[in-house]
Amino acid sequence: MFYKNAQGNSSVDVALGNNQIRSVSLMIEYIVQNQNSYFYSHLFEKNLVDLLQKGVQLTNLFNSKIFYHDFDFDDREWPATNSNTDKMLQPYNESMFDLRFQYKKIFREIYLIDHKKDEKKLSGKHTEDEKVYKIKYQLNILPSVSEQQG
Repeated sequence: MFYKNAQGNSSVDVALGNNQIRSVSLMIEYIVQNQNSYFYSHLFEKNLVDLLQKGVQLTNLFNSKIFYHDFDFDDREWPATNSNTDKMLQPYNESMFDLRFQYKKIFREIYLIDHKKDEKKLSGKHTEDEKVYKIKYQLNILPSVSEQQG
């Protein structure tokens, strides 16, 4: 239901520009309930600062799947299991369409420090006493909140 027009504005942008905060809130509520997918994050690329400044309730939006995407690559590029249960956060500011072959770059320090252990995990060989866990990869698609960039 929500797309951008030829000028690059969505109905959220138009309503926000006209200070129709209740309409904006209802649209966000609809998007979260019925279109709860990272595909719709583009609707908030340039208006997040305005939404915050105008006091639009964004809790449900931030708790939805709009700004994050769980992914799993079934190949040797991204390990699927690991014995380490620590949560790791790494920056990635390039296109999500180039993500598939970026593991070594994103997790460079980890990859270089423990390269032999990674090779062992990639091959699926673990020691018997080592308990392994499925790795959950999640991409945060939250747009910039810089006023200079919109």
